Amino acid sequence: MELLSGQILEYSFEASKSLDVNIHYHEDHEVIYGITKNGISGDKGVFHSNKKQYYCLMWTNPGSEPVDLVYSYRIRRESGR
Repeated sequence: MELLSGQILEYSFEASKSLDVNIHYHEDHEVIYGITKNGISGDKGVFHSNKKQYYCLMWTNPGSEPVDLVYSYRIRRESGR
């Protein structure tokens, strides 16, 4: 998803088993991570975008069993902007 400078991504999720989750973007041949959390089955938080960029919100299942995932997100401007 595209975030502009000064935008905030609010996210939350619940999963039936532990997952690894991150928010990242690609710059040239590099992957830049903004948030990385491993082995969690739920979380909520905010991510502040410092520059216009296309970001990926990614969940990885480290196990071999299927996982049910429910997530939501909202993009908003920072207060006063």
